[in-house]
Amino acid sequence: MKRIPSVAWIAAAGIAALAVLFFSIAEQQTDAGPGDAQNWLWRKGASLFGKSNSNDLDSIEKETARLKASLKTARLQNAELDALKNEIEAVKATFWNTDRDGEPESKLHDLIRDAAGRAEAISTLGDCKVTPVNKELSCVDVDLLVIDDYGKIIRFFAEVEKCTPRLSWRRFELRLAPARVAPGKPGMIYMTGQIRVFKYVPKAKPGNLNAADSPSTANTKADGGRDKLYSEKLREHDELKAELDRINRDLKSGEKLISEMEQYQRLLDSDPFFLFKLFALSRELPPDVLATSLRFNEGICDLALQTQNPRFDPARHLRFPFWTIVRIQRRIVSDTAFSFTITFRADAQSKFTGDSDRLSDDQIETAGKLNIFAPERVPDSTVNPNGTAAAG
Repeated sequence: MKRIPSVAWIAAAGIAALAVLFFSIAEQQTDAGPGDAQNWLWRKGASLFGKSNSNDLDSIEKETARLKASLKTARLQNAELDALKNEIEAVKATFWNTDRDGEPESKLHDLIRDAAGRAEAISTLGDCKVTPVNKELSCVDVDLLVIDDYGKIIRFFAEVEKCTPRLSWRRFELRLAPARVAPGKPGMIYMTGQIRVFKYVPKAKPGNLNAADSPSTANTKADGGRDKLYSEKLREHDELKAELDRINRDLKSGEKLISEMEQYQRLLDSDPFFLFKLFALSRELPPDVLATSLRFNEGICDLALQTQNPRFDPARHLRFPFWTIVRIQRRIVSDTAFSFTITFRADAQSKFTGDSDRLSDDQIETAGKLNIFAPERVPDSTVNPNGTAAAG
């Protein structure tokens, strides 16, 4: 016949189980071993009953001093993290925000057509292509074709820059239009390109913090001088520890934020202020040098030139603070004509992203007249706009 456990044995087993549970909770609170867990249980008991001894008070003061030193370093790191968060939010503010701007798939075409209409340029647009980047961000690209005179295309660039939300040129190419495309209209520019916007879908804002995230407070109703002092010290300790734990949780997200910012910087290689650079190029290009094509693709620019001037040196004549010459290729077209292909890279140390980099209305008008594709720049018949020697 089996023996039924006595009430005393059952009670003992229950007390043991509760003890294991309490020690488990204590170890989670301290992130340490059983010794610290015992101290934590003792301090909590002391705070509840307002009792302490001199060893407890010394221990809590030493631990509080250690927390203050750790918290000083953590606050500095957290300030750097906050600055990064602010930088990311400033970047996101330029994106197409679906809460604020609606869906770009239905509105982007109208925005580009309005810009072309203000420039009096005739454009043809393709469909919107959406490429997801992450849960919040997608790239929306639209291909376009413009065949018009140089001045109108310059104004179109300027109108695109004025658009809100910000539109970026992912890529484009300018070259003289072949006669079959623009018959009877010499000097027309054939432009193909792709405009990009960044579609941002904001996350839902989180609710209030749980009570568990709030710092615990010690019992301050204890009577007696030393016990009251201990309770106050314990409360200070717990508040500091709660703040340190919160900052450490935030700092763990720092690597993710750095990765996010690097991703945005790669995406933003598309240039929203290319017109500023094109204006500088048109002013610096010697009058006896003709551009036959200009291609831009995500921070890299290829410029094809022709000239009859044997002394023309691109490395000396085309020096800009925002472009670095990567490669120069020179070719002899004929006895008196030369062609160059120059590759530029956008200078990462010189970013043009503010209103000061927008051209004034007078500068836009001037830029439209400085046609670097004008055939009269190289009037000799041995050179034609297609970059080859004419038949003799």
